[in-house]
Amino acid sequence: MSLYNWHLFTSLVCVSCTLKYEYVHVILWADAAAYRYGELLTSYAAKLVKKQLQHHMLTDELLPVGTSQDFQVQSHEGLLTVSASACECLFRKATGLPCRHMFAARHILGLDLYDEGLCLQRWLLQICSATQRLVSAPSSSSIQ
Repeated sequence: MSLYNWHLFTSLVCVSCTLKYEYVHVILWADAAAYRYGELLTSYAAKLVKKQLQHHMLTDELLPVGTSQDFQVQSHEGLLTVSASACECLFRKATGLPCRHMFAARHILGLDLYDEGLCLQRWLLQICSATQRLVSAPSSSSIQ
């Protein structure tokens, strides 16, 4: 292998490693947020949020709206207005959980993907465990 070919090969390996590192960095960042949402939410809600986190980098390009921190995105639902804390999409409206559009906006703005305030309280594990009973306590009349 000539010196030129060796230099070209090592340069390509270096570029490849850099790109892989950037990709892994974004994935780890999303995985850390998914873990934190998993600790906060019911398992069902956490699965929904994890899926949205996985798809936030696939969201079509967000276009800034004026000088505000709002964006617009064209989706299969039409033109949506989205910010770091709100979105007009059906997922957000139906579940009250953060959607892929919000995660994409937060990523662009450099904000943490995790924000407990983005989730309705009905999905919080702490609230569900305090208000829901999967197994009822035995009544005193049944104990003998």
